[in-house]
Amino acid sequence: MRSTLALQTAAAALSALAALLTPVTAHAASPGDAVALPVRDALAALPIQQEDRTGYERTKPSPNSGRCLSRLRSSRSET
Repeated sequence: MRSTLALQTAAAALSALAALLTPVTAHAASPGDAVALPVRDALAALPIQQEDRTGYERTKPSPNSGRCLSRLRSSRSET
């Protein structure tokens, strides 16, 4: 009885692992369709473009730009 439970548990774990690791080919989906695929494949499919800074000109620092850094420095010096 005990070995049967262990075998069932191992079989369930192995089938779950196989389902997670099996690559899925993505087919064209319509808007609103649910698509299931591994996260690494979804991230690899995202388009990456160069940053366009046309028209961007930084003239002065933001009024809040130094606050977070100064808090970080003070919290490190306290420990």
